[in-house]
Amino acid sequence: MTTQFTKQPGDTTEIENGGVENSGVENGGFGTTPRAETVSPSAAAPSTPSTEVPRRPRITGSPWWRWGRGVFAALLLLVMVGQWLVGGASQLLMFSPVIVLVATVVQRVVAKIQGQLVGFAPDPFDRANRPYVVQFVIRGVLAALVAVAIPITVPRFALTDTEYVGLLALAIVPALLFAALQLIPARTVSRALNLVAIVAAAFLAFQLVQVHFRSGLDDAVELVAPFEDGEWTVTSGGKSTLVSHHYALAYPQQKYALDFVVLRDGRVHEGDADDPASYYAWNEPLLAPADGVVVEVEDGLRDWPVGQREADVEKATGNYVTIDIGDGQYVVLAHVRQGTVTVAAGDRVTVGQVIGRVGNSGNTGMPHLHLQVQDSPDIASDMFSDVGSYPMSFSNITQIRGGTEYEEQHDLLRRDDIMRVDDRSLGGG
Repeated sequence: MTTQFTKQPGDTTEIENGGVENSGVENGGFGTTPRAETVSPSAAAPSTPSTEVPRRPRITGSPWWRWGRGVFAALLLLVMVGQWLVGGASQLLMFSPVIVLVATVVQRVVAKIQGQLVGFAPDPFDRANRPYVVQFVIRGVLAALVAVAIPITVPRFALTDTEYVGLLALAIVPALLFAALQLIPARTVSRALNLVAIVAAAFLAFQLVQVHFRSGLDDAVELVAPFEDGEWTVTSGGKSTLVSHHYALAYPQQKYALDFVVLRDGRVHEGDADDPASYYAWNEPLLAPADGVVVEVEDGLRDWPVGQREADVEKATGNYVTIDIGDGQYVVLAHVRQGTVTVAAGDRVTVGQVIGRVGNSGNTGMPHLHLQVQDSPDIASDMFSDVGSYPMSFSNITQIRGGTEYEEQHDLLRRDDIMRVDDRSLGGG
């Protein structure tokens, strides 16, 4: 329904939440309403009769539009928190820029149709434009953090240069376009969406600090690499959910877990991608990473074709060996190939002893070794378990990160790091 209004001398034209028509800014918070201007009675021509001006329905200021915007902000926040809980922040970061960009374009198109765009780059020194400047800073910082985080988030392993650049562009370009659109603001400024942007920016900043801050190895459990030789690439691991799906609040038992595969010429397999035997890591010997006593073993679960996986959460670990290495610490080697476990519960093992082979059992996307150290002999697959996890270091490796080689382990391993196994005697075995 078309509404009309009559502007009288001395009147103030109000809009959403008591704002002013030429600003359209929600009252309070990050959308502070600029000072209203009044029409002086002396400035109005008394002989000129009032004129009723048709006013176009304002979708961008209507209650259902504000409600929808609030719901969208709440959904974004819930998705962010949910992905952080389960370790899916990296996937969210890769695809959310496109979704947010589309939503922003739709909002700007509607605002344009309704005549509710402020215009390109409003004067930042005009006090009336302060809410738009604040919004631009908030969302611009978020876009910049996304652009910095994406190269860390996109897994470099098993991707060609073209594929890697393509994935980077798919996320970074929409993020930068989103920032550019903030130069053409709609009149109404959403406090809810700006609050979500602040939370997201703070979360990303914290995660980036965790990724790049070298914490040292003082608190890590020292092991020997569980492989005979060669180079093994970390596909998931590190102190941030951006680089490790293990680093999830909901699964403390695998917080510091590492996944290893073998890469050759940048690929994880040769031949049929569905056949586990086509993968270079398949059937590689697994060695005891420390002296200890075997406390639990599983060897009877099938190896799945790549692309299929175990649906039963109680069998997500697949075949595994758990070794008590003392001091309340237990090493778990998981996703072992069916029928290859060479030890039984109660057996004493020495470092370097073959205890099984790499397989594709349990909840896994490809043949690899899942390695973790925990504070309990129990294999916990449930969420919010009371089983804790320890970081790991390896005494007989060369760590390669970003092309730089460190003769001794330089930092906790994280995704895309390469672990080159050296002389096993360095571990004392």
